Amino acid sequence: MPSAPRAGRIFVRYLFIVSSSVLSHRGCSPYEHSVRMLDVRWMISPGIRTYSELMARELLHDTERHRYSLRVDGALVSAADYVLRDNTISFNHTFTDPKLRGRGYANEVVTYAVDDVEQNTTYRVVPMCWYVGQWFDGHPERAALLTR
Repeated sequence: MPSAPRAGRIFVRYLFIVSSSVLSHRGCSPYEHSVRMLDVRWMISPGIRTYSELMARELLHDTERHRYSLRVDGALVSAADYVLRDNTISFNHTFTDPKLRGRGYANEVVTYAVDDVEQNTTYRVVPMCWYVGQWFDGHPERAALLTR
């Protein structure tokens, strides 16, 4: 197994605890199983340093519900709702699970939504939600979407 920086060692210790308590029924000792899991994960993504980096992230656009969302390991983490009128898209609400705030999830959703609107539509963006307005303040290079 390759040597890992300190954050990686914490990650290794976490996986050993999980695999020794939960996954030991797979026909090998808990230690052997954890080492196999680590070898596979380090080979696939050697830059991974923490458990949260292994979590599956999925950005979605649900056109029926008028929502862009971010799911982490299948659970809804953050969402941006919108309303379509004529040639405008109004982002009227963003949400992030209160337990998971401060991790940049809302930023990921809004960035994904704005990228999608810019690439696939001719809509003008109307930031009705304070967070989306603040996002545009922090990204002046995207201000053209507010006036097109």
